Amino acid sequence: MSFKHKQEALLKVLNYLLAYRPDEFGLFPDEEGFVSVDSIKQALSEEEEWKFVKKSDIVEAIRSDPEGKFEIKDEKVRSIEVFSGFLKIPYELTLPPKILYCGIKRKTYPFVREKGLIAPKETYIPLTPSRDLALRIAKRRDPKPLILEIQANEASRKGVRFFQVAPLMFLAKEIPPSYILGPPVEKVVPKKKVKAKGSKTKTEKRGKNGGKERRKKGI
Repeated sequence: MSFKHKQEALLKVLNYLLAYRPDEFGLFPDEEGFVSVDSIKQALSEEEEWKFVKKSDIVEAIRSDPEGKFEIKDEKVRSIEVFSGFLKIPYELTLPPKILYCGIKRKTYPFVREKGLIAPKETYIPLTPSRDLALRIAKRRDPKPLILEIQANEASRKGVRFFQVAPLMFLAKEIPPSYILGPPVEKVVPKKKVKAKGSKTKTEKRGKNGGKERRKKGI
Protein backbone atom coordinates (compact mmCIF):
# COMPACT_ATOMS: atom_id res chain seq x y z
CA MET A 1 0.00 0.00 0.00
CA SER A 2 1.38 3.41 -0.98
CA PHE A 3 1.89 6.13 1.62
CA LYS A 4 -1.03 8.12 0.20
CA HIS A 5 -3.42 5.17 0.31
CA LYS A 6 -2.27 4.22 3.79
CA GLN A 7 -2.90 7.76 5.03
CA GLU A 8 -6.34 7.81 3.40
CA ALA A 9 -7.19 4.51 5.11
CA LEU A 10 -5.99 5.88 8.45
CA LEU A 11 -8.13 9.01 8.03
CA LYS A 12 -11.15 6.83 7.32
CA VAL A 13 -10.59 4.84 10.51
CA LEU A 14 -10.03 8.00 12.55
CA ASN A 15 -13.24 9.52 11.24
CA TYR A 16 -15.20 6.40 12.18
CA LEU A 17 -13.54 6.27 15.60
CA LEU A 18 -14.02 9.94 16.47
CA ALA A 19 -17.33 10.79 14.79
CA TYR A 20 -19.25 7.53 15.11
CA ARG A 21 -18.05 4.65 17.29
CA PRO A 22 -15.16 5.27 19.69
CA ASP A 23 -16.79 2.70 21.96
CA GLU A 24 -15.99 -0.12 19.53
CA PHE A 25 -12.31 0.62 20.19
CA GLY A 26 -12.77 0.87 23.96
CA LEU A 27 -12.44 4.66 23.92
CA PHE A 28 -14.67 7.44 25.15
CA PRO A 29 -14.27 11.14 24.34
CA ASP A 30 -14.40 13.86 26.97
CA GLU A 31 -17.46 16.10 27.20
CA GLU A 32 -16.14 18.26 24.36
CA GLY A 33 -15.59 15.26 22.10
CA PHE A 34 -11.79 15.08 22.45
CA VAL A 35 -9.78 11.86 22.73
CA SER A 36 -6.05 11.83 23.50
CA VAL A 37 -3.78 10.91 20.60
CA ASP A 38 -1.96 8.46 22.90
CA SER A 39 -5.23 6.63 23.62
CA ILE A 40 -6.07 6.44 19.93
CA LYS A 41 -2.61 5.09 19.13
CA GLN A 42 -2.93 2.43 21.84
CA ALA A 43 -6.40 1.36 20.69
CA LEU A 44 -5.44 1.19 17.01
CA SER A 45 -2.29 -0.81 17.77
CA GLU A 46 -4.56 -3.54 19.16
CA GLU A 47 -6.00 -3.96 15.66
CA GLU A 48 -4.02 -6.29 13.37
CA GLU A 49 -4.06 -3.83 10.47
CA TRP A 50 -2.79 -0.94 12.59
CA LYS A 51 -0.53 -2.62 15.13
CA PHE A 52 2.53 -0.72 13.86
CA VAL A 53 0.86 2.70 13.70
CA LYS A 54 2.82 5.49 15.38
CA LYS A 55 1.61 8.58 17.17
CA SER A 56 3.32 10.70 14.52
CA ASP A 57 1.35 8.87 11.78
CA ILE A 58 -1.92 9.85 13.43
CA VAL A 59 -0.93 13.49 13.95
CA GLU A 60 0.39 13.83 10.40
CA ALA A 61 -2.75 12.29 8.89
CA ILE A 62 -5.00 14.63 10.88
CA ARG A 63 -3.02 17.75 10.00
CA SER A 64 -2.87 16.87 6.31
CA ASP A 65 -6.57 15.95 6.00
CA PRO A 66 -7.77 17.85 2.90
CA GLU A 67 -11.34 18.00 4.22
CA GLY A 68 -10.36 19.39 7.64
CA LYS A 69 -12.62 16.97 9.53
CA PHE A 70 -10.61 17.09 12.74
CA GLU A 71 -9.48 19.53 15.39
CA ILE A 72 -6.27 18.82 17.30
CA LYS A 73 -5.51 20.58 20.58
CA ASP A 74 -3.15 19.84 23.48
CA GLU A 75 -2.32 16.30 22.33
CA LYS A 76 -6.04 15.56 21.91
CA VAL A 77 -8.20 15.35 18.80
CA ARG A 78 -11.90 15.45 17.97
CA SER A 79 -14.15 15.25 14.95
CA ILE A 80 -15.64 18.56 13.82
CA GLU A 81 -18.89 16.78 13.00
CA VAL A 82 -20.29 14.16 15.37
CA PHE A 83 -22.92 11.64 14.24
CA SER A 84 -25.42 12.05 17.06
CA GLY A 85 -27.25 8.86 16.14
CA PHE A 86 -24.46 6.95 17.91
CA LEU A 87 -22.27 9.39 19.83
CA LYS A 88 -23.71 11.44 22.70
CA ILE A 89 -21.72 14.66 23.16
CA PRO A 90 -22.29 16.11 25.71
CA TYR A 91 -22.99 12.98 27.75
CA GLU A 92 -26.61 11.93 28.29
CA LEU A 93 -27.96 10.87 31.66
CA THR A 94 -29.55 7.48 31.07
CA LEU A 95 -31.16 4.40 32.59
CA PRO A 96 -28.51 1.73 31.91
CA PRO A 97 -29.03 -1.94 31.06
CA LYS A 98 -29.38 -4.49 33.84
CA ILE A 99 -25.70 -5.48 33.82
CA LEU A 100 -22.54 -3.57 32.87
CA TYR A 101 -18.92 -4.70 33.17
CA CYS A 102 -15.81 -2.98 34.43
CA GLY A 103 -12.20 -4.16 34.60
CA ILE A 104 -9.84 -3.25 37.43
CA LYS A 105 -6.31 -4.02 38.61
CA ARG A 106 -6.38 -7.05 40.88
CA LYS A 107 -4.42 -5.33 43.63
CA THR A 108 -7.17 -2.69 43.97
CA TYR A 109 -9.92 -5.26 44.55
CA PRO A 110 -9.87 -5.20 48.39
CA PHE A 111 -10.48 -1.43 48.30
CA VAL A 112 -13.24 -1.80 45.70
CA ARG A 113 -15.03 -4.46 47.76
CA GLU A 114 -14.98 -2.16 50.78
CA LYS A 115 -15.48 1.30 49.26
CA GLY A 116 -16.82 0.65 45.76
CA LEU A 117 -15.63 2.07 42.45
CA ILE A 118 -14.64 5.73 42.65
CA ALA A 119 -13.41 7.68 39.63
CA PRO A 120 -10.35 9.93 40.05
CA LYS A 121 -11.05 13.66 39.92
CA GLU A 122 -12.27 14.94 36.53
CA THR A 123 -12.58 11.41 35.10
CA TYR A 124 -15.22 8.69 34.89
CA ILE A 125 -15.46 4.94 35.40
CA PRO A 126 -15.78 3.30 31.95
CA LEU A 127 -18.52 0.65 31.84
CA THR A 128 -19.74 -1.51 28.99
CA PRO A 129 -22.39 -4.20 28.39
CA SER A 130 -19.68 -6.25 26.63
CA ARG A 131 -17.47 -8.37 28.88
CA ASP A 132 -14.91 -8.75 26.07
CA LEU A 133 -14.71 -4.98 25.60
CA ALA A 134 -14.30 -4.47 29.35
CA LEU A 135 -11.39 -6.93 29.23
CA ARG A 136 -9.81 -5.11 26.28
CA ILE A 137 -9.99 -1.76 28.08
CA ALA A 138 -8.68 -3.15 31.38
CA LYS A 139 -5.72 -4.94 29.77
CA ARG A 140 -4.29 -1.54 28.90
CA ARG A 141 -3.59 -1.06 32.61
CA ASP A 142 -3.10 -4.62 33.84
CA PRO A 143 -2.19 -7.74 31.79
CA LYS A 144 -4.41 -9.89 34.02
CA PRO A 145 -7.27 -7.65 35.14
CA LEU A 146 -10.31 -8.64 37.16
CA ILE A 147 -13.66 -8.13 35.42
CA LEU A 148 -16.50 -7.07 37.71
CA GLU A 149 -20.22 -7.31 37.09
CA ILE A 150 -22.15 -4.15 37.92
CA GLN A 151 -25.86 -4.26 38.75
CA ALA A 152 -26.27 -1.02 36.85
CA ASN A 153 -30.03 -0.82 36.38
CA GLU A 154 -30.71 -1.44 40.07
CA ALA A 155 -28.01 1.06 41.08
CA SER A 156 -29.52 3.67 38.77
CA ARG A 157 -32.97 3.21 40.29
CA LYS A 158 -31.42 3.78 43.72
CA GLY A 159 -29.85 7.09 42.69
CA VAL A 160 -26.50 6.26 41.06
CA ARG A 161 -26.05 8.43 37.96
CA PHE A 162 -25.04 6.78 34.67
CA PHE A 163 -24.18 8.57 31.44
CA GLN A 164 -24.23 7.08 27.97
CA VAL A 165 -21.58 8.11 25.45
CA ALA A 166 -22.21 5.50 22.75
CA PRO A 167 -24.05 2.16 22.40
CA LEU A 168 -21.24 0.20 24.09
CA MET A 169 -19.93 2.84 26.50
CA PHE A 170 -21.43 4.08 29.76
CA LEU A 171 -19.81 6.22 32.45
CA ALA A 172 -20.29 6.79 36.16
CA LYS A 173 -18.54 8.79 38.86
CA GLU A 174 -18.90 6.16 41.56
CA ILE A 175 -20.60 2.85 42.24
CA PRO A 176 -21.25 1.61 45.80
CA PRO A 177 -19.93 -1.88 46.67
CA SER A 178 -23.45 -3.25 47.14
CA TYR A 179 -23.95 -3.14 43.35
CA ILE A 180 -20.64 -4.80 42.47
CA LEU A 181 -20.46 -8.57 41.97
CA GLY A 182 -17.13 -10.36 42.12
CA PRO A 183 -15.28 -13.29 43.72
CA PRO A 184 -14.18 -13.38 47.37
CA VAL A 185 -11.21 -11.07 47.99
CA GLU A 186 -8.97 -13.91 49.24
CA LYS A 187 -9.34 -15.70 45.89
CA VAL A 188 -8.06 -12.64 44.05
CA VAL A 189 -5.53 -11.18 46.47
CA PRO A 190 -4.29 -13.95 48.82
CA LYS A 191 -3.34 -12.79 52.30
CA LYS A 192 0.40 -12.60 52.95
CA LYS A 193 1.65 -15.11 55.49
CA VAL A 194 2.80 -13.35 58.64
CA LYS A 195 5.84 -14.85 60.38
CA ALA A 196 5.05 -15.80 63.98
CA LYS A 197 6.83 -13.72 66.61
CA GLY A 198 10.09 -15.36 67.65
CA SER A 199 10.11 -17.88 64.80
CA LYS A 200 13.21 -18.22 62.64
CA THR A 201 13.50 -18.73 58.93
CA LYS A 202 15.18 -21.80 57.45
CA THR A 203 18.19 -19.66 56.55
CA GLU A 204 18.50 -18.40 60.12
CA LYS A 205 18.26 -21.97 61.45
CA ARG A 206 20.86 -23.22 58.99
CA GLY A 207 23.15 -20.36 59.94
CA LYS A 208 22.83 -21.12 63.64
CA ASN A 209 23.37 -24.86 63.22
CA GLY A 210 26.21 -24.25 60.82
CA GLY A 211 27.92 -22.10 63.44
CA LYS A 212 27.67 -24.90 66.00
CA GLU A 213 29.17 -27.39 63.55
CA ARG A 214 32.05 -25.06 62.75
CA ARG A 215 32.81 -24.55 66.45
CA LYS A 216 32.85 -28.32 66.99
CA LYS A 217 35.33 -28.73 64.17
CA GLY A 218 37.44 -25.82 65.39
CA ILE A 219 36.76 -23.71 62.32
